Amino acid sequence: MHSSVGPTLTGADEAPAKPVGTGSSALRLWATIPVELAEKLRPLTDLLVQEVQDEIQRAVDAYSRTMDDRIRKTLTKAIETAIHECFDAMNRRLVDRPDWQAIFRRAGELEFMEGRTTEPLQAAVRIGARVVWQHISAEAPSIGIPTESLFVIAEAIFAWVDELSTVAIAGHHEAQARVRGECGAPDVPEAARRQLVRMILSGEPADQEWIRALASAARWPVPNRLLVIAVERLGERDDLRDVLSRREALVDLESATPCVLLSDPGPDRRSVRDLLRGRRAAVGPAVSPAEVNRSLLLARRLLGLMQLQGRPAARIAWCQDHLPMLLLLVDPFLTAQLREHTDAAFAELTPKQRHRMATTLLAWLQSRGTHTEIAAGLDVHPQTFRYRIHQLQELLGERLDDPDARLTLELALRADLLLDPATHPADAGTQSLTTGSPGRSE
Repeated sequence: MHSSVGPTLTGADEAPAKPVGTGSSALRLWATIPVELAEKLRPLTDLLVQEVQDEIQRAVDAYSRTMDDRIRKTLTKAIETAIHECFDAMNRRLVDRPDWQAIFRRAGELEFMEGRTTEPLQAAVRIGARVVWQHISAEAPSIGIPTESLFVIAEAIFAWVDELSTVAIAGHHEAQARVRGECGAPDVPEAARRQLVRMILSGEPADQEWIRALASAARWPVPNRLLVIAVERLGERDDLRDVLSRREALVDLESATPCVLLSDPGPDRRSVRDLLRGRRAAVGPAVSPAEVNRSLLLARRLLGLMQLQGRPAARIAWCQDHLPMLLLLVDPFLTAQLREHTDAAFAELTPKQRHRMATTLLAWLQSRGTHTEIAAGLDVHPQTFRYRIHQLQELLGERLDDPDARLTLELALRADLLLDPATHPADAGTQSLTTGSPGRSE
């Protein structure tokens, strides 16, 4: 594939050489790579452009092959510009092509116009970086790139990714008339920290040498077990600056719901409480780095339930304390299918009758006591309770004798309670489901 962005680095049509610009710390890093290595890497440029585009279209739904032609042209120009700028910088020159910042700012603006966040665009940038790194590291032995130069290249790649992402995000904000005016990349450790948290949260396969290089530059060795915490801001202006200042934490502020990454502290939860300083938050299960994105999904789901219903009541909730609730509610479609078991059985009842039957059935399914004891728990006469059980037998038939059917009914009733607490009065059986184990709240 031949680039449509500008002339190649050789030939009669080559643009006049200019010094490497000083506005990009990433391009200055690229310019430190020995020119003789740049000459060996330069033949990869067009191949990289094509393979980056192919991989982005395969992996990011927003940029599939059916995307709008305007988006396709912008994506292609952005890929070509990003790759060629790096290789030009290695050769101590910048050819006279459109400003890369304008191209990526425009890409961010288009994402806003398409009604999307910047996450698809940032994912595309990360994927592009991965493809470039994999090719260069694979070619390193055959073309004689020494280890120290390979790590400089890795550092230059993630610094460049950070600058591209920052400019694209600024373009997205400008489209909303909220110009931040902070397009430049910060120093390398801060850029590396942002790239590291993005990579860990993405759930994408990652080259382990690339991770090590990134973690080294970020000065944050990736632990074997991680906690990911979905955090509610204290207000619109809460930038989590106090959390960002804690070097043991990695913070993602770009998503709608911020999150924090920490090394798993084990059973001691005080460090998490101290770090969050009164914010409402949900802590995902401790997992390996490869599973962090799945843990974050659970944490965000739990935080959403806390915000929706005030459950759990604690400021900080731990997914491990609320696994039954998450199991029931993590998939809304599946939960709706489960609830149909009781909806169908009680379809002919009035709301008041349904409430009585659901309350009685859940108490009966959960209890190991006698009819008299269950009736006392429901504050009804034992004869009333027996009458309701007779009605339930007529409504549900053989299902009350089938262990699997009884389990399904109990799960459906518990889901009803979690989604609509007014459906049933709180009792000992349901309380443990919604608030977790005693003594575990923060």
